[in-house]
Amino acid sequence: MAKVSFEKLNHQQIIDFYRKTKSVVDINKPFQNGLTIRTFEVLASGRKLITTNSDIIHYPFYSPDNVLVIDRENIQLNPDFFKTDGKEIDQDILYKMSLNSFIDCLFGDAQDDYWNSFRK
Repeated sequence: MAKVSFEKLNHQQIIDFYRKTKSVVDINKPFQNGLTIRTFEVLASGRKLITTNSDIIHYPFYSPDNVLVIDRENIQLNPDFFKTDGKEIDQDILYKMSLNSFIDCLFGDAQDDYWNSFRK
């Protein structure tokens, strides 16, 4: 089985991969603002995330138990990160990360105050 692939995956293939792994690497583009969709998918699935996006520390679901932030210029992996299971994310926060919450925000209650309260 190949360790790296650049082929697009459908939704079911992504779910199947997440079921087989403990952690997922997400390397954001250097000029990117905000988090990738992969961030939300990984954490909501109960898997650990390794990311180059240090902005994640400003979000309510950030926990060093679940997220390892790495420097793309000097990658250092802490072996202890891989020895434990991730910490469960609060259900209210998981809902805020969901597609349903996003739709509620578009057509109902704005969540700007909620999300901005974590940005300092």
